[in-house]
Amino acid sequence: GAKIIYGQKILRPISSGAWVTGIVATDGENEIEYKGDLVIDAAGMYSPVRSNLPSHFGILKDIESQNIFEIYRAYFKNSTGETVDNSFTVDMFHIDKPGIDWAIVTEDYVDILIGKFRMCGELTQEEIDTAIEDYKKVYPFISDEILRGGSIAHIPIRRMLSMIVANGYAAVGDSAGMTIPLNGSGIILSMVAGKILADVVIEAGEKDLSKSVLWKYEYEYFTNHGKELVIIDIIKNFFTYVSGDDVNYLLENGVISAKEIAIADGKPLELSPSYLYRQVKTCLPLAPLIPSLLKVFRTIPSMPFVVNSIPKEYDEYKVSRWVERYSAL
Repeated sequence: GAKIIYGQKILRPISSGAWVTGIVATDGENEIEYKGDLVIDAAGMYSPVRSNLPSHFGILKDIESQNIFEIYRAYFKNSTGETVDNSFTVDMFHIDKPGIDWAIVTEDYVDILIGKFRMCGELTQEEIDTAIEDYKKVYPFISDEILRGGSIAHIPIRRMLSMIVANGYAAVGDSAGMTIPLNGSGIILSMVAGKILADVVIEAGEKDLSKSVLWKYEYEYFTNHGKELVIIDIIKNFFTYVSGDDVNYLLENGVISAKEIAIADGKPLELSPSYLYRQVKTCLPLAPLIPSLLKVFRTIPSMPFVVNSIPKEYDEYKVSRWVERYSAL
């Protein structure tokens, strides 16, 4: 029963007072208005819908540079069909580039991602070529033939936006800041969010899809998935201050371990005071980085309280207070 329209560019939302009532698109020649009871914004990090919402909706318009990850991704043909025991390799600060790279080996292709923190500068072609050549030394069966991909894109690497709903509006995926790029789980999290949103809309029946109704979507997604990613967002900010040697220390001493990385697969992360204390204490030998550590981790003591205090039911005052505390983390 869905009508899918291709070949049109989304320009901006249509709003009336406190409600989003539709979108404006263009077919290249004419602007066309589409009205609806609900606008589901899945238009990505640079969504023209979210970024053009009136300020009084209280939804973040633009993603900050420190929360942007610039990536090159391509699927190279596996020339021999050879496989390896450890098929998924993740490299932090690969060849001293501030970012994360990976290589996923299958018998048909090798999936290579080259990523750099945007606040550390643009990802250059030289950095891409150097990283790929290094992977070819490890996996000589990587051919020059690209099966798909081969372009540069931007994705958000931040905690979920503090508000992802409004009257007649809900954001999902990169538009809502739901991405952890370490193992591609952004797609998984987006699908999960879409299912939660669908259930909320179905349950609403004939009710107007106000933010008080849609808040259940934000609450359930954040409670079950989003809050576990906040600590990763805070730790991620630290990587913009460190070197490859510093990252090696963090890995060797267990500050970054399988436990932290596994939350991208939906596994819960312990956030007890003793865990947080140990993480900070272990980092103390990195003396020159202590000012940066304090700057990044100053909000950690209050984080468990903030993430667990999200209001279950929508109340304008309580939600605004929570948004203020959450945004300050």
